[in-house]
Amino acid sequence: MGTTFSDNGTIRNIPAETINKSLQEKHEKDLSVLVVNESTKRFEKSLTDTETMVERAKSAREAMDVLADSVKVAWIDYSESVQEYINSIRQKKISAELETKQMMALFDSFARFSNDPQREIELKKLEQFADVCERLRKLNDSGILEKIATIIK
Repeated sequence: MGTTFSDNGTIRNIPAETINKSLQEKHEKDLSVLVVNESTKRFEKSLTDTETMVERAKSAREAMDVLADSVKVAWIDYSESVQEYINSIRQKKISAELETKQMMALFDSFARFSNDPQREIELKKLEQFADVCERLRKLNDSGILEKIATIIK
C-alpha cells in the first residue's frame, strides 16, 4: 500500500497499483500535453519559416524579372547592332568581290595585250599618237594653231 495525501490534507491508504496507474496516466497526459505543445511550436515556427521563404522567393523572383528585363533590352540592342554589323560586312564583301572582278578583268586584258603579237604595232601607234599630241601642244603654245583657226574661219 502506498500513502498519499488527499485534497483536504488528510493521509489515505491507497493500493500501490492504483497510485502507479494514476501516476502513469498523469505522466501520459503531461507527456501528451508536452508533445502537443512542442508540435504546435514547431508547426508555428515552420509556418513562419515557410512564410519567410515565400517572401524571399517572391523577392528573388522580382529581382530576376528586373534583371531579365534589363538583359532583354541589352540583348535586343546587341541583336540590332550585330545585324547592322553583318549587313555592313556583307556590303563590304560584295564591294570587294566586284572590285576584284574588275581588277582581274584588267589584269586579264593586260596579260592578253602583253602576249598579243599585235602589241608592238599598237605600242608604235601609241608612240606616234603621243608625238602628234606633243607637236600639237607646241603649236598651240606658240599660237600657230590659233592663227590657222583664224585663217580657216
